[in-house]
Amino acid sequence: MELTFWWMVPLAAVAAAIAWLLHRRRRPGKDRPVAHADRLTALPEYQRALRHHRRALTSALVLSAIVLAGAVTAAARPTHRTTDQPEVRNRDIVLCLDVSGSMTSTDAALVGVFQRLAEEFDGERIGMVIFDSSSVQLFPLTDDYDYAVEQLGEARKALDSGAGAFFDGTWNRGGSSLIGDGLASCVQSFPDAEADPGASSRTGEAQRSRSVVLATDNFLSGNPIFTLEEAGALAQQKNIKVHAINPGDFDYGDDAEQPGARLRATAQSTGGGYYTLDSPEAVPGIVTKVQETEATSYRAAPVSIITDNPAWPSVSQRSPAWDCWYWDGGTGYDLCPIVPWPYLAAAVLLVLAFGTWLTLYGKQPKQEVRSTITRTAAVVLLLLAALRPGWAGAGGTTAAADLDVFILVDTSTSMSAEDYHGSETRLAGAKQDVASIAKELAGARFCLITFDNQATVRMPLSRDTTALQTAMATLQPQAPRFAAGSSITSAGRLLKDRLAAAQMQQPGRPALVFYAGDGENTSATPPNGCPLTLPASTGERYSVTAPPRAGA
Repeated sequence: MELTFWWMVPLAAVAAAIAWLLHRRRRPGKDRPVAHADRLTALPEYQRALRHHRRALTSALVLSAIVLAGAVTAAARPTHRTTDQPEVRNRDIVLCLDVSGSMTSTDAALVGVFQRLAEEFDGERIGMVIFDSSSVQLFPLTDDYDYAVEQLGEARKALDSGAGAFFDGTWNRGGSSLIGDGLASCVQSFPDAEADPGASSRTGEAQRSRSVVLATDNFLSGNPIFTLEEAGALAQQKNIKVHAINPGDFDYGDDAEQPGARLRATAQSTGGGYYTLDSPEAVPGIVTKVQETEATSYRAAPVSIITDNPAWPSVSQRSPAWDCWYWDGGTGYDLCPIVPWPYLAAAVLLVLAFGTWLTLYGKQPKQEVRSTITRTAAVVLLLLAALRPGWAGAGGTTAAADLDVFILVDTSTSMSAEDYHGSETRLAGAKQDVASIAKELAGARFCLITFDNQATVRMPLSRDTTALQTAMATLQPQAPRFAAGSSITSAGRLLKDRLAAAQMQQPGRPALVFYAGDGENTSATPPNGCPLTLPASTGERYSVTAPPRAGA
């Protein structure tokens, strides 16, 4: 047991000593001599009254000492310090899918397996990149599993159908199945642990195992920037294992230049594995093997936890009986006694018993009965206050690494106005704000939501600030011909859903919401309250920021 304000104890002792000295040095009152006082003091009635007076003084002294000790103990705030070193699941997986025509069935099976696995993940992060002649990152590494499952479900539907906007952006260059470029893009999807060693150590990036699950038949058609071997060397440099799944290994003989042999050599050079399959039904077994090779965990940095957990000095800490009691699942009323509750219960019973006896059988004058009842009630109320009743859910100081940060960025046409700092666009101001937020809250999880005619999650919750910077750098205001009027509250429903999902995944985790917009409402529908109107019971904390207008 520790005392947060330990100096309260010696201060109270000094105050008590001074009070005692002042009492001893006080001038005696003027006594008047009384003749034959011994006859009076020898009377039985006098002796009984004297004993009653002494008992009352002794009881008052004991009760005062209890009250003073309790008040000093509560003011000193006893705490209990423990050190916890939590076990952290440290697996990062990027699905790297060749979406050329020969791979869609295998890709769909692989995505389906990871969609089911993501529902059971706890601490792992998953990302997804697709490529053909060019690469597209569907979502960066994230532990927002609800969002990942949703995106994987949409990807599976698109891969099963083989058409749709899902493949947009993968045919921006000449050629097809540029495997080296695709693998290099997947490798670059991992946060760079060498760029900021301090930040990496704080967030555990340097200790996380990294894997790329590459699904391709390695049939190249075109001139890539990276060869397969160069992309494999890049993965080795970043300590990333590549697990290759090849549904079309038609190698014959021992020629090392055959597609399957080259893919096998590249994967094994990174410490990963190479798997062939005869049908998409074999994918679950292969993914299980990949998981077994990466099923490791590490101990996070020790965390010092200080809790209000006082104890009576003579009580063993092995089995504390003064734990807090909660109602309504920890969100309603609670009691956190400052001393073990049996002691408080015994003290209340003793005070009530003594007060009752003194009132009924103490033979006090009637004018003293009311004072006795009042003093007894005051002591009982003080002892009840020592139970520390209150409402659960009080705020506390939280490190930046324990935050979820939701950033809402207005991308409506009005954000292209060039009145930020004289000549820059309002969106440029929002980008600067977001960059500052990411720098100040290093280690937090960030989610980027943009809105104009409708709201879109551009990046799910992720600690990958590089992905956040990339997403912000590519933001453009909505083209005027597509604008149909924007509402400053259009992101409200999506924001509520993402907040609810985050709280369900990690209950009690604090969240910050930043709103970067110019506040112009051009929709025919009036805004529905504040842009950040959320249920009061969520317990989140919010902050609002907006780029200045002209002349700022």
